[in-house]
Amino acid sequence: MTKKTMLIVSVSILLIVVIGLIAFHSSTNAPNSTSTPGSGILTDQALNVIDSMQAGNYQQATRDFDSRIAPTFSQQLTALWPTVTAKAGALKSRTVTRVDGNKVYITCIFEKGNLYGVVEFGSTNKIVNFSMYGQPV
Repeated sequence: MTKKTMLIVSVSILLIVVIGLIAFHSSTNAPNSTSTPGSGILTDQALNVIDSMQAGNYQQATRDFDSRIAPTFSQQLTALWPTVTAKAGALKSRTVTRVDGNKVYITCIFEKGNLYGVVEFGSTNKIVNFSMYGQPV
């Protein structure tokens, strides 16, 4: 991965987290879900991201990421997850709220409110994008 690509990915992650944290204070309700997802490899992989970040194991959090972005995401998560928990408090629970094609939507309930994650998978079932927002998506 070139330095330019790594910079673009890093800035994108930082921007998404900052937007999520700004919107965080107005978010207190879980999103409405039209379907309850079953267990499966994609939901397990998506929940692994959250669980591993909570445990501070950022290498494990990115084990299912596409190899082109895993190193950059691991570095960014190491810096950003502590910022998220400093503002939102401890993670109390996380739940997959829906699966829509190649995207898994997760509600993360923290002590001070909710954040909403979206984990997107590529054609090889590797994670190609991970975002967190302060509002349901």
